[in-house]
Amino acid sequence: MALRISYAPSTWTERLAIAGLVVFALILVQITTWKESEIFWMNIGGYPLWLRDCVHTLYYPYLLFVLTFALMLSRSVIGRFFRDLKVRKAWLVLFLAWIIICGSLGLLVTNNLINLIESRPLHYHDPARSGQ
Repeated sequence: MALRISYAPSTWTERLAIAGLVVFALILVQITTWKESEIFWMNIGGYPLWLRDCVHTLYYPYLLFVLTFALMLSRSVIGRFFRDLKVRKAWLVLFLAWIIICGSLGLLVTNNLINLIESRPLHYHDPARSGQ
């Protein structure tokens, strides 16, 4: 007997969880962009102080939350695939969410790697480049 993989519709809870992950990933991209921007940390950007404090304090807990949620959802999807041998179209959106999360992590890592290569501390933001 040959192994057959077929298509099946996803449940509404699975679609809701994947849509929530996409929203969380897009918020993570915005917060990462703020965190790694020089203008955000200066007074010239027009960003309120409470927003800077929130990004400074809550970035890594939020990153951990998004990664944990993505890993749990992916584990559920992979387990469901091996149990049913059916593919769902909503899983493409989950893959898109992973691409968004990895892009956000890439921005975080590359900025800090550049700082280390140039012998600066982690999360350093050059005040001279903030006017660009």
